[in-house]
Amino acid sequence: MALAREQDCSAETRVAAIEVLSSRGLPNKDALISLLEIDHPFGVRHAAVEALLQHGCDGLCVKSALEALKALSQGQPTSETKAVAEMETMLIGSTPSTQGLKLLEKSRQDLKELQQQAQNDYFKLLQNNPCEAQKVLRTKYSSDHELIDFVQKQVPGC
Repeated sequence: MALAREQDCSAETRVAAIEVLSSRGLPNKDALISLLEIDHPFGVRHAAVEALLQHGCDGLCVKSALEALKALSQGQPTSETKAVAEMETMLIGSTPSTQGLKLLEKSRQDLKELQQQAQNDYFKLLQNNPCEAQKVLRTKYSSDHELIDFVQKQVPGC
């Protein structure tokens, strides 16, 4: 699990570690849940979601998925967002070529798709445990009507 959580490892290595752990039955589910945070690369988050879907999403998992979903809905930057912003900064500092502008536009489109997929992943976790999702919404987010409405459109009642 330490390798899966290691920020200095490549995302591919971390994903492979998660997949191996999942195939062995997830000895440390709490550590895996921490990988749902949006500052981890999409591939790592997605692998964590897949493992949690396979092994169950408990209360802590639901809370983490809701936190991540809220962060995404509020536009907080993910690791992918930061990479695209760095590219934009580099292009602003120079006279961008046509190819550079096309690459930037493609990166922006890819970013939108990744954010949508991440959102779908978090909803899958919540749909996996809808009673807990509704409970956490009522207790922790009772005054966040926008988030409640957003989630309840995708997650069935208990």
